[in-house]
Amino acid sequence: MTALRRSFLLSIGILLLALTGASAQGNLHPAYKVAEKYMKAIHVHSWDEAVKLVETKSLQNLKEFQKRYLNRAPTMAEEEELLRLLGMSKIGDLDKMSPSEVFIRRGMAKTKRLVDPDKHIAAMKKTLAMKTLGTVPEGKDMVHVVIRKEFAAEGKAFSELAFVSVVKEGTVWKVSLDAQEPKVFNIKDDK
Repeated sequence: MTALRRSFLLSIGILLLALTGASAQGNLHPAYKVAEKYMKAIHVHSWDEAVKLVETKSLQNLKEFQKRYLNRAPTMAEEEELLRLLGMSKIGDLDKMSPSEVFIRRGMAKTKRLVDPDKHIAAMKKTLAMKTLGTVPEGKDMVHVVIRKEFAAEGKAFSELAFVSVVKEGTVWKVSLDAQEPKVFNIKDDK
């Protein structure tokens, strides 16, 4: 293949990508708004707002995961530190909590780990900008959303991509914490 032909094909490819991207930007699935609200709530550590946007099944699975994780802590010291961060004195306290409360406490534990939470959150509120780059439906009840996030923290500017999966729960769209987990299926026997 000649250099001229390769250059021509590359130019056509870039043009098609640009047109597809522009077209996708105009045809975003409405579920992207939920994904953006969720990302903003997490970045500004608004755990009470974020939990309202998460599907029920994901919250239940998170609670089960948290209990397994605490039960498998390698040392008593690590278990005690995790319990302290979650505001609990023993693993059994988790059983009395709602899945939403577990989510909120995990988020608050992340906030506690910040050196200066008020300063960090204020900077995030001031600088956070998001743009949804595209949405990809998977069936009629799931949409994957790609978001470009830009923000400043600790004197540095950041630009990141986020991938959020949103599922239909009843008649509303909710963030799925589980949708991106690997799934294992049995291979069908053709016999």
